[in-house]
Amino acid sequence: MTRNRDFKRLIRARMRRTGESYAIARLQLRRAGPPPSEATAGGEAMNPFHRFSEPAKQVLTAAQEEAERAGHG
Repeated sequence: MTRNRDFKRLIRARMRRTGESYAIARLQLRRAGPPPSEATAGGEAMNPFHRFSEPAKQVLTAAQEEAERAGHG
């Protein structure tokens, strides 16, 4: 699917969501620019564990919860 079709799909979705005309929805989307991707939104500092597997994330979460219960930062 081409970018043009993807953009038209976004316009139509906005039209359904907001009730705007095609021209207004198109204008608003062009002003807003492309939506940020998960990789760039906030950068890697926002999610330093993105490279870990799910089991490793669960272990880290459990360790953090245990540290908090023990009163450690």
